[in-house]
Amino acid sequence: MATVTPNVWVAASDGKIDVVLKHLEAGVSPNVLDENGYTPMHAAASYGHKELLKLLVERGGNVNVCDNDGETPLFVCETVPMAQMLVEELNADPLVKNAEGLVAAQVIESNGEFPDVASYLYKATGMQPSNPQMPENTEMKYAKFMTPTEMEGIDAQPLLDENAKQDIQRILELGQSSEETDAQLRKLLENALSGRFGRNVRSREE
Repeated sequence: MATVTPNVWVAASDGKIDVVLKHLEAGVSPNVLDENGYTPMHAAASYGHKELLKLLVERGGNVNVCDNDGETPLFVCETVPMAQMLVEELNADPLVKNAEGLVAAQVIESNGEFPDVASYLYKATGMQPSNPQMPENTEMKYAKFMTPTEMEGIDAQPLLDENAKQDIQRILELGQSSEETDAQLRKLLENALSGRFGRNVRSREE
């Protein structure tokens, strides 16, 4: 039988569903560890391949599978949507602790690269971040309170002019989150909504 290339871990990292399927059909487990303790589940989660991760779970993938450090796929998430899918759709446990006794939120926070993911996971665990000044994901924060209609204001005078909307869209389309980008979004939104946010915008939960 011909060897399937690339190997399942590389294929999962690259999001090559067809190649991963060949490995699975050949009997390779979605939970198989490489020499570094990395699994296809970790690879798909880390690189943001949501459909591939769902496929791996359907084929027996364990959302709480641990690598050599005791870390699950949640520990390598780089985007909030991937973390949300793991926790809210696939029932991954955000309270799993690694070999050092830390949960995913704590590890991701300490790495400092994806503060929005750490913030989401802290909320999922009910724990408090080690750094109380950890930046929030601005897009998530404002999306919770505003609808498209409310963005235009109840008096038919736009809350955001076209330039502000284009600036915000440009930042969001970058698909990145950092202290700098969150600060830029916050400043744009706060300037546009100054003096009107409390009057025109209500929580969706009300």
